[in-house]
Amino acid sequence: MSVLSIPKYARTKQKLLSYIGENRIKPGDRLPSEKEIAEQFSVSMITLRRALLELEADGVVDRIQGKGTFVKSQVLNGEKLGTVGFLAIDQWTYPSPLQLENLRKSLYSRGYGLRYYVPGKTPDNIILEELIKFRGVFISGWVSDEWISCLNNCGVPTVVIGNYELSREVSSVHYNWKQAGKIMVDHFVSRNVRKLGLVCSDRKFYPGQQIYKGLMQACKHHGLDISDADVVWPDDENKVSDIMTFLKSHQADYEALIVQGGNYLTLLSSLWECNYKNKPLLGLLDEDIEIQPDFTRITGIKFEATVTEKAVEILFSMLDKKEFKPKEIAIDPVILLS
Repeated sequence: MSVLSIPKYARTKQKLLSYIGENRIKPGDRLPSEKEIAEQFSVSMITLRRALLELEADGVVDRIQGKGTFVKSQVLNGEKLGTVGFLAIDQWTYPSPLQLENLRKSLYSRGYGLRYYVPGKTPDNIILEELIKFRGVFISGWVSDEWISCLNNCGVPTVVIGNYELSREVSSVHYNWKQAGKIMVDHFVSRNVRKLGLVCSDRKFYPGQQIYKGLMQACKHHGLDISDADVVWPDDENKVSDIMTFLKSHQADYEALIVQGGNYLTLLSSLWECNYKNKPLLGLLDEDIEIQPDFTRITGIKFEATVTEKAVEILFSMLDKKEFKPKEIAIDPVILLS
C-alpha cells in the first residue's frame, strides 16, 4: 500500500485544520504567530503562508495585518465520527492530488477522517483488516466483482467512482461519457462538419466504449457517413504508432477529430509529425480541461459537478440512512467551450 503524494502546503493546511479542531479553537480566537506554527509543524514560512491563504479563501480564518490570524468558522475534529477509506486499485485516475485534498476537506467538515490505500487487483488479508475499521469506502480503478463482493460481505457502505461494467448492484457515480460523445457530434454538426473521426482510448477502457456508442448514435441521427474505419483504439504500448498509422491512412479525410483526453497530446504531435493535409477541428473529451479562448479550432466539454462531490453526497445519504438501495449517478456534460 502507498499514499498518493500531496503538496506540502496541502498537508500543512490539513494539519492546521486538525490543530484548530483538536484544540477546540473557537471563532474569534487568535492562532499562535506564524513563526510559532511554522516551527511546530516543521515547515517553511512560504509553505505555511500558502496554507493560511487557502484557509482564508475557504472562510476558515481571517488574517489581519499587524494583529495576527483569527479563526473565522468552527472546525470539527476530522476523526470525531470515524474514518472513510479510499481504495485506488492500481493507482487509477481518481483522485488527483487536488481532488483528494477537496475530498479530505469535505469529509473533515462532517467530522470524518480519510485514509487512502493502493491495494492490488484482488482483496487480500491486509486490506480486509482495514476495511472493518471504516465507516464507508470509496473505490476506483480496476474495480472487479470480486472487490464489490468483498465490500458487500464486510457490510461497509461503498461508492464506486468511475464507469464500469459490473454485474453486481452497487452505488456509483461517473461521468456520462456516452452523452459527451453525442453532444460533441451535435456541436460539430452545428458547425457544418460532415466528416469526422474518433481517436478513442484503449479498447478495454469502458468510458471509451461509451464515448464510441454515443458518437455512433449521434452520427446515425444526423446522417453522417461514419464507420469503424473512422475510429482508432490506440493500444497503451503502441499509442504513437497506432495514431500515426490511422492519420496516414486517412490523409485529408476529416474536417473534425474527436479525441479522448489521454490521447490528446499524442494526437497533436502526430498531426504535426505526419504533416496532415487538413487542419481539422478538434473535440476534446476530458473531465478536467482548460482551453484558451483564442484556440478556436479546439472544443472541450465541462461537467455539471465532479465525481468526488457527488460521491460524498451518495455516501452520506447512506450513512444518514436516507438511501438504502444502490444508487447510480451519471454526471452530464453541460457546457461546450470553443
